[in-house]
Amino acid sequence: MTVPACVASYLATTRPFLVNGVWQSSADVVDAISPSDGAVIGRYCSAPRAQVDAAVAAARNSHED
Repeated sequence: MTVPACVASYLATTRPFLVNGVWQSSADVVDAISPSDGAVIGRYCSAPRAQVDAAVAAARNSHED
């Protein structure tokens, strides 16, 4: 499968994640693998437990009005 250059460029950049309106990153990075051919199509940060807990707390707080 051919991917347009703009998409390939976007996918080649390691992506952070958003927690409570603040972009977060991590030293732990995970490859996103294409199920069609096993190729690495992107990379994303893997959140440690403390960041996951903060994200869950922020999500819960956003719905408790």
